[in-house]
Parts: sequence; C-alpha cells; structure tokens
Amino acid sequence: DEMIQLPDYLDRAGSVALAFCTMGIQMAMNNYNQ
Repeated sequence: DEMIQLPDYLDRAGSVALAFCTMGIQMAMNNYNQ
C-alpha cells in the first residue's frame, strides 16, 4: 500500500496555517476572558 506523500511546500504551508489558527484561537480566548 502506498503512502500519499505531500510536497514539501504543502507540508510547510499546513504547518504555518496550523500555527496561525492556534495563535488566533489563543488571542480570541484572551479577548473573551478579559
């Protein structure tokens, strides 16, 4: 069975997007708690 290999740039873009999402959620939580 073949593993689907993502291109490097897609992998990196996904990591960056995930980081931004996490950062956004944290900021939203901070604003909500204030």
